[in-house]
Amino acid sequence: MNEAFERVRDALASHGSRFADTRQSHFMAQCPAHPDGRPSLGVDAKDGKVLLRCYADCENDDIIAALGLEFRDLFDAEPDDDVTRAVRVRSYVYNGTNGQPRFIVDRLYPKSFRCRRPDTQPGDYSGIKGIDPILYHADKVWLCMRAGGCTVYLLDGEKDVETAEKHGLVATTPPGFGKRWRDSYTQFLRHAEQVVIVADQDAVKPDGTPGKGQAYAIEARAALRACGVKVKVVAPAVGKDLTDHFDGGYGVDDFVPEPTASTRPRGMTAADLMVKEFEPVAFAVDRVLPAGLTIFAGSPKAGKSWVGLDMCLAVASGGPALSALGTAQGCALYLAREDTYRRLQSRIALIMGGDLASVPKSLEVVPQEHDWPGGEQGLANLTEWAEECGEPRLVVIDTLAKVEPEMGEENGRRGAYAGNYAMMARYKQWSDTYNCAVVMIHHDRKQAAGTKNEMGLAGDPFSKISGTRGLTGAADTLWFLESVRGTGEGALHITGRDVVEQSIELRKAGPLWMATHSPE
Repeated sequence: MNEAFERVRDALASHGSRFADTRQSHFMAQCPAHPDGRPSLGVDAKDGKVLLRCYADCENDDIIAALGLEFRDLFDAEPDDDVTRAVRVRSYVYNGTNGQPRFIVDRLYPKSFRCRRPDTQPGDYSGIKGIDPILYHADKVWLCMRAGGCTVYLLDGEKDVETAEKHGLVATTPPGFGKRWRDSYTQFLRHAEQVVIVADQDAVKPDGTPGKGQAYAIEARAALRACGVKVKVVAPAVGKDLTDHFDGGYGVDDFVPEPTASTRPRGMTAADLMVKEFEPVAFAVDRVLPAGLTIFAGSPKAGKSWVGLDMCLAVASGGPALSALGTAQGCALYLAREDTYRRLQSRIALIMGGDLASVPKSLEVVPQEHDWPGGEQGLANLTEWAEECGEPRLVVIDTLAKVEPEMGEENGRRGAYAGNYAMMARYKQWSDTYNCAVVMIHHDRKQAAGTKNEMGLAGDPFSKISGTRGLTGAADTLWFLESVRGTGEGALHITGRDVVEQSIELRKAGPLWMATHSPE
């Protein structure tokens, strides 16, 4: 005798059901899922499993629940995944907007779904070719949308739709064979006042990619929003889906935002920002040269290269720059693209006052004898240097045009502004990554003489920096060196995101510039 068949008969008897038409592998019994005056539940044993059919149209999962059984109890042995061995759990009828059935989805145990035509019996899964998928309970949703002000809950499965309806919500879902979001679903739901998508909480992939349920929510939201529909994506307060949410005792107002379904970057509130602690801005030269990207411009032969080399020596040794500006000691790199080893040797000796024993080993100079490309290879070279030295503090590129001759414009294939900005952005990202000051020595543009201040210097020096505003806009800090020819006097003008706008007066001592006061 079939063990599962006996198990089901014993459960019905314990429930108090009356039997009729009893045969070897068949009997009728009063259905435990509805008030049954006469036996209307057919129970058949076939191929090591039990088939149930209530002629009052009770669903099998309701019958099993009423008996306190599980679907595995309908089998003599644990079933495999062969659909011919499965039993029907529940049937979901998909009606069109006119209320007429279009197709039926059967949920089976072991868990799978099969679609059939409305004029067929369970097990007849010969195909639904020619039937376009529609949304579940489209007739109910359509009536709500026609009335106006309709909020539709878009869910992931028929079971959740029926749970939502028990709680007074208007809900729908695509069928399993039409789960890919279709334009027809968008066109149907565009009549809704709002669509609330409750995303199934599937496991997020190790690389952070949303799970299947969240990805489905993202796809649906994008399509609906593009059509002008107001959409909100939420998650259950507990469990995997809407049914778990309600079974956990939570209500309609208890859904929570679904973070993995968000496609926009999330910042923080102003209140949270104000209590967050940050490391202070790192300065290579106190109060005037912060970590980040700096453009250092000035007229040709104004002494920019001397200033750049002076700063590198000061940072590498921890001594003062321009004789008066404090520094933070660390590694420095000077890319002297217009100088030779011989010239660098004589300049270092002059800056150090002949004290060769104090020349720092943590400064590396790379003159024109060595090629230093721009672009990605140049940035890779900077990365190798930073990782070798261990404490990168300052990089001086002398000059920008020698390392990046096309200035990012790629032979005119992009606009000059966009090309300049993109090129600078790469260096800025590198400087932010390594918390290192990168100074790009650059030239000014040739201008007619204008009004001068009391020092004999032009009023807005930063407007004279050569190139588009893509260069200066991408930089964190701007320096401009102006000098009054023949007087030995000058000024270093400074502005930027992390510095106080100021001008430091300079005096010449031979070829070297000396600051007359400390920065503000």
